[in-house]
Amino acid sequence: MEETDQHQLQEVSESQGKEDIATLSSDDADDAAEERDTLGGVSRKYWYYLMALILFLCIAVGATAGVLLSSKSDDHCDCAISTPVPSSAATTASPEDLLDMQSLARFVLPGVDISDLSQTAPQYRALQWLVHDVPRRTIEDNSTELLELFSLVTLYYATDNSPFYGWLSDLSYCNWNYFISCNWNGRVSEFHLLGLSGTLPPEIGNLQDLAYFAIYDSTFSGNIPSEIGNLQQVSEIQLWGNIFSGTIPSEIGNMEQLVHLEVQYNTFSGTLPSEIGNLQQLTSLRIQSNRFSGTLPSEIGNLQQLTSLGIQYNTFSGTLDTGCSCRNG
Repeated sequence: MEETDQHQLQEVSESQGKEDIATLSSDDADDAAEERDTLGGVSRKYWYYLMALILFLCIAVGATAGVLLSSKSDDHCDCAISTPVPSSAATTASPEDLLDMQSLARFVLPGVDISDLSQTAPQYRALQWLVHDVPRRTIEDNSTELLELFSLVTLYYATDNSPFYGWLSDLSYCNWNYFISCNWNGRVSEFHLLGLSGTLPPEIGNLQDLAYFAIYDSTFSGNIPSEIGNLQQVSEIQLWGNIFSGTIPSEIGNMEQLVHLEVQYNTFSGTLPSEIGNLQQLTSLRIQSNRFSGTLPSEIGNLQQLTSLGIQYNTFSGTLDTGCSCRNG
């Protein structure tokens, strides 16, 4: 009897144990499922909400920064450089302007009455611009700076002026664009243009600190002004690839610092001036592919530093003994 009761108790105990194990297993499964739905103790759905909020904030901040940068870029846009576009037709100056223009002309065009100038003349239009240019009024009258400014503006109006980006802006002419360089004294020391058409005004001779002067691969025409001889500091002149005509002025002999003279591929004519023999520093003389004629001046034989001489495709006559070991072209 006791054995029977013990057996029944054992069965009941085993049955309850199985139920307890089943209950524990079910609870563990629920805990595991709940744990799978959490991340770091926070429900997964809350993580989704948090990530969506962060993404929204990033987009909002990025959009705001883009608008601010765009606004800042517009406020500082270099494309708004104040560069007046010249009218194709010259405007008539007022009586007050004419008085101011004549006053300026006494210095920049000595001996010239502006009433004798055409209103389309580069010098007349340059004077008009100077009268209305407010920054110019900070320049001391009768100064070298004023003379250089007038000369550059005259050159501007003597060309088709379309590629002169930055010229006639409110900046100092030393900063108009990369075609102009100035020395430590604020004077024009290097000047080069390409891809333009126009004529070379005599005012170019006012740039007396010029060391490098180049207008090449363009369609400049007309004569070389004799005032070019005033450029006594220049060491290099490149005027090749234009349609300049006429003769080389004898004043070229004043440029005793000249090392390179290159005027090939133009339509120069006549004979070379004998004054070219004064250029004792000259190492390169290139005058080929022009319309020069006559005999070459014997003074070329004085050019002891000459190493490159290009004279072909002209109609020179006679012979030339330079006394140097030059290479042709």
